[in-house]
Amino acid sequence: MLALAWLPPTLANEPVSPSSGIQTVRFRNYSVQQGLPQASIVAVAQDRAGFLWFGTQDGLARFDGYEFAIFRHDPDRPASISNNHVLALVADPAGGLWIGTQVGGLNYYHADSGRFDHYRAVVGKAGTLASDTVTALALDSRQRLWVATTGGRLQWLARGDKTLHDSGLGPRDALATVRVLLPLADGSLLVGTAQGLWRVAADGSGMHMWGMGVAAPLDVFALAVAGNGDIWVGSADEGLYQFAANGHLRRHFVHDAAVAGSLPDNEVRDLHFDRDG
Repeated sequence: MLALAWLPPTLANEPVSPSSGIQTVRFRNYSVQQGLPQASIVAVAQDRAGFLWFGTQDGLARFDGYEFAIFRHDPDRPASISNNHVLALVADPAGGLWIGTQVGGLNYYHADSGRFDHYRAVVGKAGTLASDTVTALALDSRQRLWVATTGGRLQWLARGDKTLHDSGLGPRDALATVRVLLPLADGSLLVGTAQGLWRVAADGSGMHMWGMGVAAPLDVFALAVAGNGDIWVGSADEGLYQFAANGHLRRHFVHDAAVAGSLPDNEVRDLHFDRDG
């Protein structure tokens, strides 16, 4: 199920802080009955035009604030989305949308024509996806699209190019379990996996476990960078971590039933900073 918060029109474009005194924030729930293709939302993105996109296990949905437009694979339309199970979304500043799917590889949606371009894995062919299961996507400051798949290799795609490039790290077990990618200001890349949090050098020459002060490799679901450079990490079952930019652990938040206001659950699936930081 999807829940969207709505503010009064006069406040919709204003930052909202806990001290603002606003009491009129309302949530509206959307599910299959309201037009979603499926109730389990796996990925969310907002494009340049302001449309909200939702990746589900049975189709891609675009929301204009009033109704949903649904995109599903159609075998009679070669330019339709390649697979209905969407795992990752990234909005392209040019206006399009990158889509990672469960078994259909990588797609690019052209907003002007409604056409989907497909990037697939071809065994033995260089320049193609390592696997058709695309688990995470991210755009860096050079507008390179980073692509993680279950193939165990980290790849990237330059703007306007059709060829996938390997990062140079080669196949690694951890890279087959990537859940989230976070480009950093220095050009390096944080890679959250089921086998730890890793940092990839800006030139792709090396990869090392990142984050000091934790007893065991993190099982990472979510990553976000704060305005001060701190890195926040959501884990599968160990709560929420706050790291300094140098990798030192600042704080660890966990659920505690005896403490009012503690983290409600130790499984943290996603993280985003609002305009107030």
